[in-house]
Amino acid sequence: MAVLKPLSEELSPQSRALAQALRDVFATLGEDLRPYAGRMNYDPSVVSRYLGGSRLPPEDWIEQLYKVALAAGGDEAASPTLKELYALRMAVLAASNSFSYRLLLAEAERAAVEDELARLKEVLPHVQHPAVGLAPDTVPGAQHPEDPPLSADDSPASHEPSGGTHDGGADSCSGEGDDDGPDGSGPVLAAPPPGAAAAPAEQAAAIGALAGGFARVHAGYLAQSISTLRLVGGQENEIAGLLADAGRRTPALVIRALDGLRLTGLSADARTLLAYVSLRPVPEAAEVAVALGVSGRSDDLAVLLEHVSCREPSGVAHCAALLRTAARTGDGAFGAPTGRDGPLADFGTWHLLRLAGDRPPADLPALVAALRETDMGARGIKSLLSRVGLDGDPPSAVTVLRGLLDLDCGSEADILLNLLARRTTPIFTVDAVLAMHSLDLQDTALVLARRTARHEASARRRRALAEALESAYLRPEAEAVRAVASRRR
Repeated sequence: MAVLKPLSEELSPQSRALAQALRDVFATLGEDLRPYAGRMNYDPSVVSRYLGGSRLPPEDWIEQLYKVALAAGGDEAASPTLKELYALRMAVLAASNSFSYRLLLAEAERAAVEDELARLKEVLPHVQHPAVGLAPDTVPGAQHPEDPPLSADDSPASHEPSGGTHDGGADSCSGEGDDDGPDGSGPVLAAPPPGAAAAPAEQAAAIGALAGGFARVHAGYLAQSISTLRLVGGQENEIAGLLADAGRRTPALVIRALDGLRLTGLSADARTLLAYVSLRPVPEAAEVAVALGVSGRSDDLAVLLEHVSCREPSGVAHCAALLRTAARTGDGAFGAPTGRDGPLADFGTWHLLRLAGDRPPADLPALVAALRETDMGARGIKSLLSRVGLDGDPPSAVTVLRGLLDLDCGSEADILLNLLARRTTPIFTVDAVLAMHSLDLQDTALVLARRTARHEASARRRRALAEALESAYLRPEAEAVRAVASRRR
Protein backbone atom coordinates (compact mmCIF):
# COMPACT_ATOMS: atom_id res chain seq x y z
CA MET A 1 0.00 0.00 0.00
CA ALA A 2 1.34 3.43 -0.96
CA VAL A 3 2.21 5.79 1.87
CA LEU A 4 0.06 8.92 2.15
CA LYS A 5 1.72 12.31 2.13
CA PRO A 6 2.51 13.76 5.57
CA LEU A 7 -0.07 16.13 6.98
CA SER A 8 0.62 19.81 6.43
CA GLU A 9 1.98 21.84 9.32
CA GLU A 10 -0.52 24.58 8.46
CA LEU A 11 -3.55 22.47 9.41
CA SER A 12 -5.56 23.53 12.44
CA PRO A 13 -5.54 21.12 15.41
CA GLN A 14 -9.13 20.13 14.66
CA SER A 15 -8.46 19.43 10.97
CA ARG A 16 -5.32 17.47 11.85
CA ALA A 17 -7.20 15.31 14.36
CA LEU A 18 -9.94 14.50 11.84
CA ALA A 19 -7.48 13.76 9.03
CA GLN A 20 -5.42 11.45 11.26
CA ALA A 21 -8.54 9.58 12.40
CA LEU A 22 -9.66 9.12 8.80
CA ARG A 23 -6.20 7.85 7.89
CA ASP A 24 -6.36 5.32 10.71
CA VAL A 25 -9.65 4.02 9.34
CA PHE A 26 -8.36 4.02 5.76
CA ALA A 27 -5.28 2.06 6.80
CA THR A 28 -7.45 -0.93 7.70
CA LEU A 29 -8.46 -1.28 4.04
CA GLY A 30 -4.99 -2.35 2.98
CA GLU A 31 -5.22 -0.78 -0.48
CA ASP A 32 -3.92 2.27 -2.27
CA LEU A 33 -5.83 5.52 -2.49
CA ARG A 34 -6.36 5.48 -6.25
CA PRO A 35 -7.95 1.99 -6.48
CA TYR A 36 -10.20 2.78 -3.53
CA ALA A 37 -11.31 6.07 -5.10
CA GLY A 38 -12.06 4.35 -8.39
CA ARG A 39 -14.00 1.59 -6.66
CA MET A 40 -16.11 4.16 -4.82
CA ASN A 41 -16.56 6.43 -7.86
CA TYR A 42 -14.60 9.31 -6.32
CA ASP A 43 -11.94 11.52 -7.86
CA PRO A 44 -8.59 10.43 -6.35
CA SER A 45 -7.58 14.06 -5.82
CA VAL A 46 -10.74 14.66 -3.77
CA VAL A 47 -10.08 11.62 -1.59
CA SER A 48 -6.48 12.78 -1.15
CA ARG A 49 -7.69 16.16 0.10
CA TYR A 50 -10.12 14.50 2.50
CA LEU A 51 -7.36 12.35 3.98
CA GLY A 52 -4.90 15.23 3.91
CA GLY A 53 -7.10 17.56 5.94
CA SER A 54 -7.23 20.31 3.31
CA ARG A 55 -10.90 19.67 2.55
CA LEU A 56 -13.73 18.76 4.91
CA PRO A 57 -15.41 15.50 3.87
CA PRO A 58 -19.22 15.22 4.02
CA GLU A 59 -20.79 12.89 6.55
CA ASP A 60 -21.94 10.38 3.93
CA TRP A 61 -18.35 9.98 2.69
CA ILE A 62 -17.13 9.36 6.25
CA GLU A 63 -19.91 6.83 6.82
CA GLN A 64 -19.09 5.03 3.55
CA LEU A 65 -15.37 4.83 4.41
CA TYR A 66 -16.15 3.52 7.88
CA LYS A 67 -18.53 0.82 6.65
CA VAL A 68 -16.09 -0.35 3.97
CA ALA A 69 -13.25 -0.43 6.52
CA LEU A 70 -15.46 -2.26 9.01
CA ALA A 71 -16.24 -4.91 6.42
CA ALA A 72 -12.58 -5.25 5.48
CA GLY A 73 -10.94 -5.06 8.88
CA GLY A 74 -13.58 -6.26 11.29
CA ASP A 75 -13.15 -5.01 14.84
CA GLU A 76 -9.95 -3.17 13.93
CA ALA A 77 -12.03 -0.49 12.22
CA ALA A 78 -14.14 0.09 15.31
CA SER A 79 -11.60 2.60 16.64
CA PRO A 80 -12.25 5.42 16.09
CA THR A 81 -15.97 4.82 15.96
CA LEU A 82 -18.29 6.47 13.48
CA LYS A 83 -19.69 8.62 16.27
CA GLU A 84 -16.19 9.82 17.14
CA LEU A 85 -15.48 10.65 13.49
CA TYR A 86 -18.67 12.71 13.31
CA ALA A 87 -17.64 14.51 16.51
CA LEU A 88 -14.23 15.35 15.01
CA ARG A 89 -15.90 16.69 11.87
CA MET A 90 -18.21 18.84 14.00
CA ALA A 91 -15.17 20.19 15.87
CA VAL A 92 -13.67 21.34 12.55
CA LEU A 93 -16.92 23.11 11.65
CA ALA A 94 -17.15 24.69 15.09
CA ALA A 95 -13.60 26.02 14.88
CA SER A 96 -14.33 27.64 11.52
CA ASN A 97 -17.76 28.97 12.60
CA SER A 98 -18.87 28.30 9.03
CA PHE A 99 -22.28 28.61 7.49
CA SER A 100 -22.68 24.82 7.57
CA TYR A 101 -22.00 24.75 11.31
CA ARG A 102 -24.55 27.46 12.04
CA LEU A 103 -27.12 25.60 9.95
CA LEU A 104 -26.44 22.39 11.85
CA LEU A 105 -26.90 24.23 15.14
CA ALA A 106 -30.24 25.59 13.96
CA GLU A 107 -31.40 22.12 12.97
CA ALA A 108 -30.26 20.70 16.31
CA GLU A 109 -32.14 23.42 18.20
CA ARG A 110 -35.27 22.70 16.19
CA ALA A 111 -35.00 18.96 16.92
CA ALA A 112 -34.58 19.71 20.63
CA VAL A 113 -37.69 21.92 20.58
CA GLU A 114 -39.72 19.18 18.92
CA ASP A 115 -38.55 16.65 21.52
CA GLU A 116 -39.59 19.04 24.27
CA LEU A 117 -42.98 19.48 22.63
CA ALA A 118 -43.54 15.71 22.64
CA ARG A 119 -42.51 15.51 26.31
CA LEU A 120 -44.85 18.32 27.36
CA LYS A 121 -47.78 16.74 25.56
CA GLU A 122 -47.23 13.61 27.67
CA VAL A 123 -46.89 15.62 30.88
CA LEU A 124 -50.04 17.67 30.26
CA PRO A 125 -52.62 15.45 28.58
CA HIS A 126 -55.38 17.80 29.78
CA VAL A 127 -54.37 20.43 27.21
CA GLN A 128 -56.95 19.57 24.57
CA HIS A 129 -55.89 21.64 21.62
CA PRO A 130 -52.82 23.64 20.66
CA ALA A 131 -54.77 26.41 18.95
CA VAL A 132 -54.32 29.35 21.26
CA GLY A 133 -57.36 31.58 21.16
CA LEU A 134 -59.32 29.36 18.77
CA ALA A 135 -61.78 26.64 19.63
CA PRO A 136 -61.19 23.55 17.48
CA ASP A 137 -64.64 23.61 15.93
CA THR A 138 -64.29 27.24 14.79
CA VAL A 139 -61.42 26.58 12.38
CA PRO A 140 -62.17 24.28 9.42
CA GLY A 141 -59.67 21.42 9.45
CA ALA A 142 -57.96 22.82 12.55
CA GLN A 143 -57.83 19.52 14.43
CA HIS A 144 -54.19 18.68 15.12
CA PRO A 145 -53.39 15.28 13.56
CA GLU A 146 -51.94 13.98 16.84
CA ASP A 147 -54.90 15.05 19.01
CA PRO A 148 -57.82 12.68 19.69
CA PRO A 149 -61.16 13.57 18.05
CA LEU A 150 -63.23 16.01 20.05
CA SER A 151 -66.24 14.47 21.77
CA ALA A 152 -69.42 16.20 22.77
CA ASP A 153 -68.19 16.53 26.36
CA ASP A 154 -64.93 18.08 25.15
CA SER A 155 -66.55 20.73 22.95
CA PRO A 156 -66.04 24.39 23.78
CA ALA A 157 -69.62 24.65 24.98
CA SER A 158 -68.94 22.16 27.79
CA HIS A 159 -66.43 24.62 29.25
CA GLU A 160 -68.67 27.67 29.50
CA PRO A 161 -67.88 29.51 32.76
CA SER A 162 -70.31 28.84 35.58
CA GLY A 163 -70.47 29.15 39.30
CA GLY A 164 -70.54 25.41 39.94
CA THR A 165 -68.17 22.59 39.20
CA HIS A 166 -67.65 20.06 36.46
CA ASP A 167 -69.19 16.64 36.65
CA GLY A 168 -65.91 15.22 37.89
CA GLY A 169 -65.95 17.59 40.86
CA ALA A 170 -62.96 19.69 39.73
CA ASP A 171 -63.07 23.47 39.82
CA SER A 172 -64.44 25.01 36.67
CA CYS A 173 -62.54 27.35 34.40
CA SER A 174 -63.50 30.82 35.53
CA GLY A 175 -63.29 32.51 32.13
CA GLU A 176 -61.49 35.45 33.74
CA GLY A 177 -57.92 34.12 33.66
CA ASP A 178 -55.29 34.95 31.10
CA ASP A 179 -54.68 31.35 30.04
CA ASP A 180 -58.14 29.92 29.47
CA GLY A 181 -61.64 30.74 28.36
CA PRO A 182 -63.99 29.90 25.46
CA ASP A 183 -64.17 33.51 24.20
CA GLY A 184 -61.01 33.25 22.06
CA SER A 185 -58.65 34.63 24.70
CA GLY A 186 -56.78 31.37 25.34
CA PRO A 187 -56.68 27.61 24.85
CA VAL A 188 -59.54 25.33 25.80
CA LEU A 189 -58.47 23.31 28.84
CA ALA A 190 -60.17 20.29 30.31
CA ALA A 191 -59.99 19.48 34.00
CA PRO A 192 -56.71 17.67 34.61
CA PRO A 193 -57.07 14.07 35.74
CA PRO A 194 -56.00 13.22 39.29
CA GLY A 195 -52.25 13.37 39.68
CA ALA A 196 -51.73 15.06 36.30
CA ALA A 197 -51.75 18.68 37.39
CA ALA A 198 -48.63 20.59 36.39
CA ALA A 199 -46.94 23.62 37.82
CA PRO A 200 -48.15 26.96 36.35
CA ALA A 201 -44.78 27.66 34.70
CA GLU A 202 -44.71 24.26 33.00
CA GLN A 203 -48.35 24.65 31.99
CA ALA A 204 -47.53 28.00 30.37
CA ALA A 205 -44.61 26.44 28.56
CA ALA A 206 -46.83 23.60 27.35
CA ILE A 207 -49.42 26.04 26.04
CA GLY A 208 -46.72 27.94 24.16
CA ALA A 209 -45.14 24.80 22.73
CA LEU A 210 -48.47 23.37 21.61
CA ALA A 211 -49.35 26.69 20.01
CA GLY A 212 -46.17 26.33 18.00
CA GLY A 213 -47.16 22.81 16.97
CA PHE A 214 -50.51 24.12 15.76
CA ALA A 215 -48.77 26.80 13.65
CA ARG A 216 -46.64 24.12 12.00
CA VAL A 217 -49.78 22.43 10.73
CA HIS A 218 -51.71 25.62 9.90
CA ALA A 219 -49.38 28.19 8.32
CA GLY A 220 -52.01 30.93 8.42
CA TYR A 221 -51.72 31.13 12.22
CA LEU A 222 -47.94 31.57 12.34
CA ALA A 223 -48.07 35.22 13.42
CA GLN A 224 -50.74 34.55 16.06
CA SER A 225 -48.77 31.66 17.54
CA ILE A 226 -45.52 33.67 17.64
CA SER A 227 -47.32 36.50 19.45
CA THR A 228 -48.69 34.01 21.98
CA LEU A 229 -45.30 32.39 22.49
CA ARG A 230 -43.79 35.79 23.26
CA LEU A 231 -46.50 36.47 25.82
CA VAL A 232 -45.79 33.12 27.46
CA GLY A 233 -42.07 33.96 27.52
CA GLY A 234 -39.00 31.80 27.27
CA GLN A 235 -40.04 30.34 23.93
CA GLU A 236 -37.44 31.84 21.57
CA ASN A 237 -36.21 28.40 20.49
CA GLU A 238 -39.73 27.40 19.60
CA ILE A 239 -40.22 30.63 17.63
CA ALA A 240 -36.99 29.98 15.74
CA GLY A 241 -38.22 26.48 14.94
CA LEU A 242 -41.53 27.85 13.65
CA LEU A 243 -39.81 30.35 11.37
CA ALA A 244 -37.36 27.72 10.10
CA ASP A 245 -40.25 25.38 9.33
CA ALA A 246 -42.22 28.14 7.57
CA GLY A 247 -39.13 29.00 5.52
CA ARG A 248 -39.12 25.51 4.01
CA ARG A 249 -42.68 25.66 2.69
CA THR A 250 -43.93 26.41 -0.82
CA PRO A 251 -43.59 29.97 -2.18
CA ALA A 252 -47.33 30.58 -1.75
CA LEU A 253 -47.24 29.55 1.93
CA VAL A 254 -44.08 31.56 2.56
CA ILE A 255 -45.82 34.66 1.16
CA ARG A 256 -48.88 33.96 3.27
CA ALA A 257 -46.72 33.69 6.39
CA LEU A 258 -44.88 36.92 5.50
CA ASP A 259 -48.17 38.77 5.04
CA GLY A 260 -49.37 37.62 8.44
CA LEU A 261 -46.16 38.68 10.15
CA ARG A 262 -46.17 42.11 8.49
CA LEU A 263 -49.82 42.75 9.35
CA THR A 264 -49.23 41.97 13.03
CA GLY A 265 -46.14 44.18 13.24
CA LEU A 266 -43.64 41.31 13.43
CA SER A 267 -41.29 42.76 10.81
CA ALA A 268 -38.16 41.43 12.53
CA ASP A 269 -39.62 37.91 12.43
CA ALA A 270 -40.45 38.40 8.74
CA ARG A 271 -36.78 39.19 8.08
CA THR A 272 -35.76 36.11 10.05
CA LEU A 273 -38.15 33.99 8.00
CA LEU A 274 -36.57 35.30 4.80
CA ALA A 275 -33.13 34.46 6.22
CA TYR A 276 -34.26 30.85 6.62
CA VAL A 277 -35.61 30.89 3.05
CA SER A 278 -32.17 31.99 1.82
CA LEU A 279 -30.64 28.84 3.38
CA ARG A 280 -32.71 26.56 1.16
CA PRO A 281 -31.21 24.94 -1.96
CA VAL A 282 -30.51 27.65 -4.52
CA PRO A 283 -33.31 26.68 -6.98
CA GLU A 284 -35.87 26.77 -4.16
CA ALA A 285 -34.66 30.13 -2.83
CA ALA A 286 -34.77 31.53 -6.38
CA GLU A 287 -38.30 30.19 -6.78
CA VAL A 288 -39.43 32.11 -3.71
CA ALA A 289 -37.65 35.23 -5.00
CA VAL A 290 -39.51 35.00 -8.31
CA ALA A 291 -42.81 34.57 -6.47
CA LEU A 292 -42.09 37.67 -4.38
CA GLY A 293 -41.24 39.64 -7.52
CA VAL A 294 -44.37 38.55 -9.38
CA SER A 295 -46.59 39.42 -6.41
CA GLY A 296 -45.02 42.89 -6.12
CA ARG A 297 -43.43 42.37 -2.69
CA SER A 298 -40.32 44.37 -3.49
CA ASP A 299 -39.35 44.96 0.16
CA ASP A 300 -39.39 41.26 0.98
CA LEU A 301 -37.55 40.46 -2.26
CA ALA A 302 -34.82 42.96 -1.38
CA VAL A 303 -34.39 41.39 2.09
CA LEU A 304 -34.23 37.88 0.64
CA LEU A 305 -31.61 38.91 -1.93
CA GLU A 306 -29.57 40.58 0.81
CA HIS A 307 -29.35 37.25 2.63
CA VAL A 308 -28.70 35.26 -0.56
CA SER A 309 -25.79 37.57 -1.42
CA CYS A 310 -23.95 36.21 1.64
CA ARG A 311 -24.02 32.61 0.41
CA GLU A 312 -21.05 30.74 -1.06
CA PRO A 313 -19.87 32.15 -4.43
CA SER A 314 -21.33 29.33 -6.51
CA GLY A 315 -24.71 29.77 -4.81
CA VAL A 316 -24.83 33.51 -5.51
CA ALA A 317 -23.89 32.99 -9.16
CA HIS A 318 -26.39 30.16 -9.62
CA CYS A 319 -29.22 32.17 -8.04
CA ALA A 320 -28.48 35.21 -10.22
CA ALA A 321 -28.53 33.03 -13.33
CA LEU A 322 -31.86 31.45 -12.33
CA LEU A 323 -33.44 34.85 -11.69
CA ARG A 324 -32.18 36.10 -15.04
CA THR A 325 -33.61 33.05 -16.82
CA ALA A 326 -36.96 33.52 -15.08
CA ALA A 327 -37.04 37.18 -16.17
CA ARG A 328 -36.25 36.29 -19.78
CA THR A 329 -38.81 33.51 -20.10
CA GLY A 330 -41.59 34.98 -17.97
CA ASP A 331 -41.45 31.74 -15.94
CA GLY A 332 -44.75 30.04 -16.60
CA ALA A 333 -44.89 28.82 -13.00
CA PHE A 334 -45.56 32.36 -11.80
CA GLY A 335 -46.73 34.30 -14.86
CA ALA A 336 -45.06 37.24 -16.54
CA PRO A 337 -42.69 39.17 -14.26
CA THR A 338 -43.81 42.59 -13.13
CA GLY A 339 -41.82 45.68 -12.22
CA ARG A 340 -39.10 45.44 -14.86
CA ASP A 341 -37.97 48.98 -14.05
CA GLY A 342 -36.05 50.10 -10.98
CA PRO A 343 -33.44 48.40 -8.79
CA LEU A 344 -35.40 45.14 -8.59
CA ALA A 345 -35.94 44.72 -12.32
CA ASP A 346 -35.59 41.16 -13.63
CA PHE A 347 -36.47 39.82 -10.18
CA GLY A 348 -33.50 41.63 -8.66
CA THR A 349 -30.84 39.83 -10.71
CA TRP A 350 -28.51 42.82 -10.93
CA HIS A 351 -29.43 44.02 -7.45
CA LEU A 352 -28.27 40.65 -6.07
CA LEU A 353 -24.92 40.99 -7.83
CA ARG A 354 -24.43 44.55 -6.60
CA LEU A 355 -25.14 43.37 -3.05
CA ALA A 356 -22.61 40.56 -3.48
CA GLY A 357 -20.13 43.21 -4.64
CA ASP A 358 -20.22 44.67 -1.12
CA ARG A 359 -18.54 41.57 0.28
CA PRO A 360 -14.87 41.71 1.40
CA PRO A 361 -12.41 42.15 -1.49
CA ALA A 362 -10.94 38.69 -0.87
CA ASP A 363 -14.33 37.11 -1.73
CA LEU A 364 -14.86 38.88 -5.06
CA PRO A 365 -12.41 36.94 -7.29
CA ALA A 366 -14.10 33.66 -6.36
CA LEU A 367 -17.51 35.24 -7.03
CA VAL A 368 -16.34 36.43 -10.44
CA ALA A 369 -14.94 32.98 -11.27
CA ALA A 370 -18.26 31.37 -10.30
CA LEU A 371 -20.24 33.92 -12.30
CA ARG A 372 -18.06 33.27 -15.32
CA GLU A 373 -19.41 29.69 -15.39
CA THR A 374 -22.96 31.00 -15.96
CA ASP A 375 -24.49 32.84 -18.91
CA MET A 376 -24.60 36.21 -17.14
CA GLY A 377 -21.98 37.71 -19.47
CA ALA A 378 -20.06 40.96 -19.11
CA ARG A 379 -23.05 42.79 -17.66
CA GLY A 380 -23.17 40.41 -14.70
CA ILE A 381 -19.44 40.80 -14.06
CA LYS A 382 -19.77 44.58 -14.28
CA SER A 383 -22.68 44.63 -11.82
CA LEU A 384 -20.66 42.56 -9.37
CA LEU A 385 -17.53 44.71 -9.65
CA SER A 386 -19.23 48.11 -9.93
CA ARG A 387 -19.16 48.84 -6.20
CA VAL A 388 -15.47 48.12 -5.67
CA GLY A 389 -14.54 49.64 -9.05
CA LEU A 390 -16.48 52.90 -8.71
CA ASP A 391 -16.68 53.37 -4.94
CA GLY A 392 -14.00 51.17 -3.35
CA ASP A 393 -10.70 52.43 -2.01
CA PRO A 394 -7.58 51.85 -4.18
CA PRO A 395 -6.03 49.04 -2.05
CA SER A 396 -9.29 47.06 -2.07
CA ALA A 397 -9.78 47.49 -5.81
CA VAL A 398 -6.21 46.47 -6.58
CA THR A 399 -6.50 43.45 -4.26
CA VAL A 400 -9.49 42.26 -6.30
CA LEU A 401 -7.57 42.91 -9.51
CA ARG A 402 -4.63 40.84 -8.28
CA GLY A 403 -6.99 38.01 -7.31
CA LEU A 404 -8.64 38.03 -10.74
CA LEU A 405 -5.28 37.81 -12.50
CA ASP A 406 -4.23 34.95 -10.21
CA LEU A 407 -7.39 33.05 -11.27
CA ASP A 408 -6.67 33.68 -14.97
CA CYS A 409 -9.74 35.93 -15.23
CA GLY A 410 -8.07 38.33 -17.68
CA SER A 411 -11.21 39.66 -19.38
CA GLU A 412 -12.88 40.19 -16.01
CA ALA A 413 -9.80 42.03 -14.73
CA ASP A 414 -10.03 44.22 -17.83
CA ILE A 415 -13.63 45.13 -16.89
CA LEU A 416 -12.49 46.18 -13.41
CA LEU A 417 -9.61 48.16 -14.90
CA ASN A 418 -12.07 50.09 -17.10
CA LEU A 419 -14.18 50.90 -14.04
CA LEU A 420 -11.11 52.19 -12.20
CA ALA A 421 -10.10 54.33 -15.20
CA ARG A 422 -13.43 56.16 -15.02
CA ARG A 423 -12.44 57.53 -11.61
CA THR A 424 -10.29 60.30 -13.04
CA THR A 425 -9.38 61.99 -9.76
CA PRO A 426 -5.57 62.33 -9.74
CA ILE A 427 -5.29 61.35 -6.07
CA PHE A 428 -7.19 58.09 -6.68
CA THR A 429 -5.12 57.23 -9.76
CA VAL A 430 -1.85 57.86 -7.91
CA ASP A 431 -2.95 55.71 -4.96
CA ALA A 432 -4.11 52.92 -7.29
CA VAL A 433 -0.86 52.95 -9.24
CA LEU A 434 1.15 52.83 -6.01
CA ALA A 435 -0.94 49.88 -4.81
CA MET A 436 -0.31 48.09 -8.12
CA HIS A 437 3.43 48.62 -7.77
CA SER A 438 3.30 47.08 -4.30
CA LEU A 439 1.74 43.93 -5.82
CA ASP A 440 4.14 43.74 -8.80
CA LEU A 441 1.56 44.93 -11.30
CA GLN A 442 3.72 47.54 -13.07
CA ASP A 443 2.38 46.73 -16.55
CA THR A 444 -1.19 46.97 -15.30
CA ALA A 445 -0.38 50.33 -13.71
CA LEU A 446 0.73 51.66 -17.11
CA VAL A 447 -2.53 50.45 -18.68
CA LEU A 448 -4.55 52.19 -15.95
CA ALA A 449 -2.66 55.44 -16.48
CA ARG A 450 -3.31 55.38 -20.25
CA ARG A 451 -7.00 54.55 -19.89
CA THR A 452 -7.50 57.21 -17.23
CA ALA A 453 -5.90 59.79 -19.53
CA ARG A 454 -8.28 58.78 -22.33
CA HIS A 455 -11.26 59.32 -20.01
CA GLU A 456 -10.10 62.84 -19.10
CA ALA A 457 -12.17 65.41 -20.94
CA SER A 458 -9.64 68.24 -21.19
CA ALA A 459 -5.95 68.77 -21.78
CA ARG A 460 -5.72 70.70 -18.53
CA ARG A 461 -6.94 67.69 -16.49
CA ARG A 462 -4.53 65.37 -18.31
CA ARG A 463 -1.65 67.70 -17.44
CA ALA A 464 -2.77 67.73 -13.80
CA LEU A 465 -2.84 63.91 -13.79
CA ALA A 466 0.65 63.70 -15.29
CA GLU A 467 2.00 66.18 -12.74
CA ALA A 468 0.43 64.23 -9.85
CA LEU A 469 2.04 61.01 -11.05
CA GLU A 470 5.38 62.78 -11.56
CA SER A 471 5.29 64.22 -8.03
CA ALA A 472 4.77 60.69 -6.67
CA TYR A 473 7.89 59.52 -8.54
CA LEU A 474 5.78 57.49 -10.95
CA ARG A 475 7.62 58.64 -14.05
CA PRO A 476 6.64 55.78 -16.46
CA GLU A 477 2.95 56.35 -15.77
CA ALA A 478 3.34 60.13 -16.10
CA GLU A 479 5.02 59.68 -19.49
CA ALA A 480 2.20 57.34 -20.57
CA VAL A 481 -0.35 60.06 -19.73
CA ARG A 482 1.63 62.69 -21.64
CA ALA A 483 1.84 60.35 -24.66
CA VAL A 484 -1.95 60.02 -24.69
CA ALA A 485 -2.30 63.80 -24.31
CA SER A 486 0.02 64.46 -27.28
CA ARG A 487 -2.07 62.19 -29.52
CA ARG A 488 -5.27 63.95 -28.47
CA ARG A 489 -4.05 67.41 -29.63
